[in-house]
Formats: sequence, C-alpha cells, structure tokens
Amino acid sequence: MPREANGQETGRFRPPIAMFDRIRSLLPTLVVLAAVAALLSESLFGGRVLAPYDALAPFEPWRSETTLAPTNELLLDQPLVTLPWKAFFAERLAAGEVPLWNPYDYLGQPVHAAVTGGLLWPLDWPLLATGNWSLLAWIAAAKLVLAGVLCGAFLRRIGLGRAAATLGSVAYALCGFQVVWLGHPHTNVALLLPLALWSVERVASRPDARGTAVVALWVAAAGVGGHVQTALHVGVAVAAYVAARATVVGAPRVGASALARLAVGAAIGAALAAPQVLPFVEYLGLSRASSLFADVDVTSSLEPWRAAVLLLDPWFHGSPLDGSYTGPNGSHLNFNEVVGGHVGLVALGLALVGAAVAIRRRSRGWTLALLGTALAACLAWQVPPIYDLARATPVLASTKVMRFALLLAFGLACLAAYGLDAVLARLPRGGRPAAAAVAVAVAAIELVAFGRGINPTCARDDVFAPTPTLSFLGGVEGRAIGTDAMTLAPNANLPFHVSVPHGYDSIELDRVTELVGLLTTDPARRTFLKYVAYFDRSIPLANALALRWVVTSSAMPPPFALAFEGPGGLRVYENPGALDRAYLARGHRVVSDAEQRLALLGAEDFDPLVAIVEAPPPFEVAAHDAPPGRAELVVDEPRRLAIDVRADAPALLVVADANYPGWIAEVDGEESEIVAVDHALRGVWLTSGDHRVEMRYEPASFRTGLLLAGLGAVALAFLLLPRRRRADAPPG
Repeated sequence: MPREANGQETGRFRPPIAMFDRIRSLLPTLVVLAAVAALLSESLFGGRVLAPYDALAPFEPWRSETTLAPTNELLLDQPLVTLPWKAFFAERLAAGEVPLWNPYDYLGQPVHAAVTGGLLWPLDWPLLATGNWSLLAWIAAAKLVLAGVLCGAFLRRIGLGRAAATLGSVAYALCGFQVVWLGHPHTNVALLLPLALWSVERVASRPDARGTAVVALWVAAAGVGGHVQTALHVGVAVAAYVAARATVVGAPRVGASALARLAVGAAIGAALAAPQVLPFVEYLGLSRASSLFADVDVTSSLEPWRAAVLLLDPWFHGSPLDGSYTGPNGSHLNFNEVVGGHVGLVALGLALVGAAVAIRRRSRGWTLALLGTALAACLAWQVPPIYDLARATPVLASTKVMRFALLLAFGLACLAAYGLDAVLARLPRGGRPAAAAVAVAVAAIELVAFGRGINPTCARDDVFAPTPTLSFLGGVEGRAIGTDAMTLAPNANLPFHVSVPHGYDSIELDRVTELVGLLTTDPARRTFLKYVAYFDRSIPLANALALRWVVTSSAMPPPFALAFEGPGGLRVYENPGALDRAYLARGHRVVSDAEQRLALLGAEDFDPLVAIVEAPPPFEVAAHDAPPGRAELVVDEPRRLAIDVRADAPALLVVADANYPGWIAEVDGEESEIVAVDHALRGVWLTSGDHRVEMRYEPASFRTGLLLAGLGAVALAFLLLPRRRRADAPPG
C-alpha cells in the first residue's frame, strides 16, 4: 500500500474512532428499542390497539350485547379508569374546552383532582389532542424505552461499563412492574426514578443551573404523572439516596451547595405541577381516602414466599392470561401486585453476583444498594416487622406499600449491571464483547417472552363501541343506576355520556359517598362506592338524585315502567318519581348534625321536595304543598349550567349535583351563595320572580396552580438560558 510521508498507509478507509464511540454509545438505546418493538409488535405494527377493552366483558351491557372475551381481567382499571378519562379529556379539548369537571360520575367530580387519568402527562398529549387510540402503543413503547435509556444513563454516570449499563437498561425497562402496569399511570412515574438519581449525581458533581433544571423537570413530571402513590415511593427512594450521598457514600459528596440546588429544583418542579397537585390536595382533604387508607390496610395479608418465588419463575402460581393463576389473592393482592420485582433469571443471577462482589470488596455504595434492595423486597413481600413499620409511618401508610416492588426491580437491575461488570472484568479482553452480548441478548429474550401477551390488544372498532343499551341511556335525560356492580361499570359509562351516581377514582368526595351509600345495604358503602356490589334500596332519596333509569336483568314492579330492552335481555326501567336535576323545593328543614341528616335522607318516608339544609335561609321562606314555581335547565355543559326559574314565592333552587369548592352561582348576573342541600347537593336561595341562575365551575385551586406553573416556567427558562463562561472557568 502507498504510504504518506509519515509512514502511514493511504487508500485504506479508516472510520474515525469518534464514530465507533458514538455508535457504541447508542447500543443501550438500540437494544431496548429492539426489545420493546418485539414486546409490542402486535400493536405497534399489526393494526391493533394496545387496550384491554375486552376486560369489560363480565359487565353489563357488554356481557349481553357484545362478543368481547377478557384476555387479562387484572387490567380492568384501564377500561374503568384511564381509558374513559382520556376519552372524556380528548372530547372536551375537541370542543374547545379545558376539561375541569366530569358531570357523569359521582354526581359530578373534579377532573384534575382525580389524578388517575394523568391528564397533564406530556407523553399523552398527542393522544388527547387527536383521539387516535392507535397512539396508545407508541406511548407505551416510549415509556419503556425511556425507562431503559434513563436507567442506562444513570448506570453509566456512576461508573459502570457500557455493556453492564445495557443489561441494566433491559432489566429495568422490561421488569415485572413496568410490564404489568404498562397501561396505567404507575409507569409514567416509574420511568423517572433513574432520571431522578442521575440528577442527584449531576448536581453533586456540578451544582449548576442545568442540573437544577433537570431536577425541576423530573419533579414536575412525577407531579403530573397520574399516580401519587408511585410518586411518593420514588420520592422516598430519592430522599434516601440523597441522604446516603450526603453522608457516607461516594465522591464528590452531596454538599450544602448541591442540597440547595436540589431543593430549588424540587420547588420549581412542584410549582410546574401545581395545576395537578393543588386540585388533588383539595379533593383529598374532602375525601373518603384521606383517612381510610391511613387507618385501614386495604391490601390483604401475604405469605412472603408466595411473592418471592416469582423472582425465579413468574408463572409459578399460574398465569392470569389463561385463568390458571392460583397465587396470592384478596383485596389489592394478585399477580400484578406480586410480580413487580421480576427481572428475569439472567439479571437475577448477575444481581446475586453483584451482591457477593459488593460484600467481598466492602464497597460502601453497592452494599447500601444491596441493603436498599433487600428493604424494598421486605416491603413488597410484607415481611414483618419492616412492612408493619412502613404501615405505621404517616403518609406512607396511605399508599399500597407492596408497590415498593418497583424499587426492588430497580435495585436488582442495578446490582445485575454491577455483577456483569465484575464478571467481564475477570474475562480475557477478547472474550468480553461476546460474553456481554450473550448476557444482554438472553436477558432481553427472556423478559420479552415474559411480557408478551400481558398487555392485550383489541380491534380499533371495539374501543368505546356503543351497545344498544348504552346508546339509549346516552340519549335520554336523567341518571341511571344498575342493580348490581356488574351493570354499568363505573367510569366505563363516561365516553357514552351516561350519568351514574357512583364512580371509581379511589378518592371519592366523602359526602357523596355517604349520600349515595344510602341506596345500598352493602357494608362496602362504608369504604368506597367503587366497592359496592349492589344497589338494593328503592327509597325516595333516589328521586332527589335524579335517578330516572334503572338497568337490570330482572323485572321491576310498578310504578317502574319498562322503557327499553336490549338484544341480550337487559332491561331499562323508568322511575316516574325521579325529579329533574334542577327543581324548586316546596319546603326545607334545617339539620346541622350530619348523622341526623343522613338518617332522614335514608328514611322510607323522606320527601325529596323538602330539602334538608344546614343553616336557615337568609330571608323568610314558607313551606308549600307543591313547589312554588318551576325551574328549567336550559344550558347543560360540564363546567356551566344555566337555569331559568319562575318562583311564585321565595324558594330554594336545588341542583342534584355534587356541592364542591370552585362552583360559583350568579342570580340575574349577581353572585349568590351556593348552600349544601341534602348533605352533598347544591342549592341557591331565591326571592320570588323570574330569574336566570348560572353555575360555573372555576376552581381557585386550578387557577392558583396555573399561576404557580407560570412562575415555575419562568424560573425553569431562566435556569436553561445560555450562560457566558468566565475566561478562567474550567471546561465543563
């Protein structure tokens, strides 16, 4: 070959070393992309929608009016919670409205306060803007890829090799927690854990504005992710990591300057998330959940070995996909809850190697990582006394502690990466690439095989396809109620504009739960309406709640009249005594004691036209034999009601919707006080004459949240502004 003057050959192509380095740096991303593509190929490339809509098959009217068959019933929360909320949000956006109030469940409920839809989560914005359900698969794929890439970035940041980081990426991206909760908001937050820890390392080594901005971004994302419990668990893990880095582990330490940067970033992130967080805090303070979760462990007890064995074999107790699962069962205890720590045999074996190496080398950091992983296992598997201590800890007690399985999976993924790094270091240099490739490939294949099918797909036409009964109910006025919990599954009614008095959001306005609970003798009414299995009390209160339609498979006696019968035999009866949502009371009764109010409201002789209020009216209001006039609901929008009233005498206008902070009333253009009626409904006192009454939902919590988010955005922009480097500053 010809040679140049310096003696090097010419004519031979020599790619720049930098190009090889760049390609190699993309390997973790490429491997995770390939694994995720294999996992979700049916929905990404096969024209199917990544949604377990078939899980509604056991419920009416889907049971008798569709051919759906459930593939994975454990994913019922998606068609009951996340998918209906997204459909409602997309619909209201298309109508040019910022969705803040849902009028179809719980006699009405605040949208952002319910949180579970994760409606401000950025990855969902394309779906919410377009209503294209095919995007569900791409959103899910993005979550898994981000979880893996961010985990790999963190592992590289703390000094592990590229091959080890790739293995950790795959193990965390496709672990049990990420896969079984893929369509839920849990994984919106879970993917942020490695980014949070990366940001701690970044700020520790360089406490500057950019690092502070990263902290703000992940805190904001966790705040709007849609799952407060997972956000709390991630927060606990990050706080423990910061404490360890500030005291006993690693260099450079998290010093005072870094701690200040972390605090500032967290504050800015909290401000950015305020439009979600403040309405949630407001709702929580008025809810059943505020005390119930802290006082009662809603998760059934568990024998630790029954969950631990799933680290070795996720199908040890059978599979929920074919009905063979026989593992731990009970309240909030099933395959999804106990398999979260699974990372596959390859990663588990390497994690054990990593644990042994950490102990042998007396590595303080990795030994603490091992202890943290063991602690997460004790929490996920209900090992006493660790689990009992967590249940006794304020705030933490209100979460489902078993879901610390996320931290177990993350800890095992990191230890596996450390173990692979140690194994490769002992191999001849020439054999390391092949060994690493085999380890990563086998781990990826194993986890893809585990995850395939856990998240079912369905035909596009099946998602929110109306049935005859749903079409009928969506076209008539008045609320509907099913005689049992297998009828009109709560929240699944939302896309069809069918109003029901119950719902499913795990928070529940306390007063609404108490009021609607009077319609059943089911003891579950003392917890949440979502747990009520039947509504069996036909009492006058139903009329006051505008319950005009009863959906049942049984015959109803007079005065109920058959209004519709579906093709599968499901019947809809009309309740002729149901009042309109807006009506004038013929009288009122002042009862300040809550227990006494509920006793009167649940009585068989309760007169729904005699309103129960908690304070006397501001002027003289006489009782009448009939309502002194009429009220007509002329504008019925989620956030705005307009009612034309002709009152022949001073009277109380009752609106049979939930009384909640943020609703304001105007009578003939002048603001008027909204009073609590019948324990949980809204009312306005009116003088005699013709009136236009408007009610609008303008929550101060959301407005304040927007203001704080604006300030947070300004602060974030300031952090991200380019800065001129001083001449004597070291390169960064």
